[in-house]
Amino acid sequence: MNYLNHRCDHCGKKFTEDDDVVVCPVCGTPQHRECYEENNRCINYEKHSENYEWSAEEESSERGVLICSRCGTENSDDSYFCKHCSNPLKGKENVHYGTVFDTRTDDSSDDDEDEDEEEFESFVKDNFQNNGSMPFKFNFTTVSDKEEIADNVTLGDAKKYVQKNSFFYSIIFRNLRMLNRSRFNFAACLFGGGWFIYRKQYRIGIILTLIMGICLCGYIITVPTYLSIYNQIYSSGVSSDEEFYRVLFSEYSDSMIYFIAPSLFKLIQYVVMIVSGFTANRCYYHHVVKKVRQAKEQFHTKEEVAEYLDKTGGVDTVIGFILLIGYVILNALPSFIGN
Repeated sequence: MNYLNHRCDHCGKKFTEDDDVVVCPVCGTPQHRECYEENNRCINYEKHSENYEWSAEEESSERGVLICSRCGTENSDDSYFCKHCSNPLKGKENVHYGTVFDTRTDDSSDDDEDEDEEEFESFVKDNFQNNGSMPFKFNFTTVSDKEEIADNVTLGDAKKYVQKNSFFYSIIFRNLRMLNRSRFNFAACLFGGGWFIYRKQYRIGIILTLIMGICLCGYIITVPTYLSIYNQIYSSGVSSDEEFYRVLFSEYSDSMIYFIAPSLFKLIQYVVMIVSGFTANRCYYHHVVKKVRQAKEQFHTKEEVAEYLDKTGGVDTVIGFILLIGYVILNALPSFIGN
């Protein structure tokens, strides 16, 4: 537990980051080590017979504040989540029991704690609006910006280029680096080349968009003939599927391409969508790594690299939106043609 800004029951002073804090193994009362050693026992020793248990919530509520057990920030007593790190403030057991211990143990250094705090704050900043507040607590994997996802490319570098939804892609890139395993990208599956262009992968995005556009246009052009042949055969009085195909192959052999083409175009479209979904994250990973390496080769200071990644990275919202509208219109056209 973080006792920052709570008060020592012996001297009444607030605990600071530099204080050596011990906790009573019986009631959980935190005290300065000097205060504990002065009495050689817990300040609340006489209450032990009454099964007294120190409570962070009760201690802070007496002063009209709630102190976050994670970061030590003081919050108003009507708050449910910390205004700094969004940790739940009520209804959570945070008291430690056991032997007297020093909060600065050998297993966790101050540097590690500071790094964890920075990563948490980065997570909140990257993924939430409303001043970094969360409506409820998330369980998430902690990743370090210093961790490498490729030679000479760290997660911190990648996040500077990715920008939007960077925490999500940090986990994706980390899994690709460590496990060579990714996940299916539903956005890329639905929007194909539009998603790649949105993520500034213009070459592959344009190629996929052209393929999808050709499939959609081909479908729109051939589906009226398909419907015409279909209606003509059934209007001639066929009564079974066998008779339908017999008439199709005998009387409409010259127009078979128009009957097959719509299904073929749709099949190609679905294949492209599925392949895009399975390969999108890997393609984006290699794209980001390439861009970061280019930046480091071109510039020699961290500031210049960061500025370059900030300018060239992120997403292309305008083109992505235009392609999305065009995609929706093209998909809706066959319905109007059929009617």
